[in-house]
Amino acid sequence: METNSSYKEKRSRVKVAMGLVFVIFGGLMFGSNLGLGVPSWLTSWPVLLILLGVVAGIKHQFRRPGAYVLILIGTVFLTDKLIPGFQFHELMFPLAVTSTGIFLILKRNEGAGFRHCHQFKGFRQTKESQE
Repeated sequence: METNSSYKEKRSRVKVAMGLVFVIFGGLMFGSNLGLGVPSWLTSWPVLLILLGVVAGIKHQFRRPGAYVLILIGTVFLTDKLIPGFQFHELMFPLAVTSTGIFLILKRNEGAGFRHCHQFKGFRQTKESQE
């Protein structure tokens, strides 16, 4: 378990990282609006989603799926902006359905052993308590 001081330090680092993301993104937006040659895709909301996903991933050491979701959504919409005529978002629903199916197939027996251990343990305790 984390100590209170390490939690505060971690939280402080995350705040600094988030602040840097917004400062850099805002600076790029200023540069784009002032005509300094900043590509328009670099100041789009999908890039902001990707950056927020990366910061969230770093915060939680990429253990939670939320960071991956932000990065994926940002990447999908950024791809549509970067490649003219390519409609990647139209492929997302079939990709999501297929990925879910693969996930279910590969993870179907993951919890089976754990459930059986609990059932057996419960059975053994009941049998011992009857004796």
